[in-house]
Amino acid sequence: MFELTGFADEISPSLLEQLLVLQEEGVKYLEFRSVDQTNVGDLSNDQVREVKKMLDDYGIGVSAIGSPIGKSPINEDFAPCVEKAKRVIDIAHTLDARYIRMFSFFIPEGEAPATYRAEVIDRLGRLTELLAGTDLVFVHENDRGLYGDIGERCLDILQAVDSDQFRACFDPGNAVMLGANRGYADYQLVKDYLVYFHVKDAVYSLQQFVPVGEGDGELENILTDLANNKWQGFLSVEPHLGPYMPEAAGAERFRTALAALRQVLSTL
Repeated sequence: MFELTGFADEISPSLLEQLLVLQEEGVKYLEFRSVDQTNVGDLSNDQVREVKKMLDDYGIGVSAIGSPIGKSPINEDFAPCVEKAKRVIDIAHTLDARYIRMFSFFIPEGEAPATYRAEVIDRLGRLTELLAGTDLVFVHENDRGLYGDIGERCLDILQAVDSDQFRACFDPGNAVMLGANRGYADYQLVKDYLVYFHVKDAVYSLQQFVPVGEGDGELENILTDLANNKWQGFLSVEPHLGPYMPEAAGAERFRTALAALRQVLSTL
């Protein structure tokens, strides 16, 4: 029902080290965001082909492209975003990834998000049109500072774009950073559009990410609800445990986050 994956670049910048840890942990996919500290969208064709070869050699698939599309100010020129999206789409084809993570643009600090609603929806719709004729899907991630940060606005854009190629990627840790009770509540708002899930928990009062089950995200309740509704998809581990485990190496943080998720899943 659930397929485990994760942001392996939090293990190490080295793709080889990423793949070795994933193999040791029995994880058969990664969410590809960067390699050697180079973002996926900035890789050359030769680099992408080399990545694909290594992935095939180690038997690791790509669950999604962890792109930064839409993680830019709404009042900046849209043209570079379109070109970046086209590049990431090409890379997704090469790496046999169906999902592309994306965002809904930063709103100027102190300004009302509603002021930019029409522009946000227009841009997201135009980006989604780039997927026409493919089986690719943009998955929108909720994150701080974006138009689609809280569940209500995430639902708004999902309904407005209204496309099977624009769906939700929910991150309960990000939701908690905006309110201690937002994890399960925001999930309920977007669950009908959910095709991809980022596994991250957080403590609101500390503004810190923590392993699953130690925060305010109600991950146990969310995963139980997904299981009860027979949801099938990727659970993508995104540790972000630097402040929580400041002395630990990336591989240890990743293993800690993965073990916490597996512990929760074992109780379902």
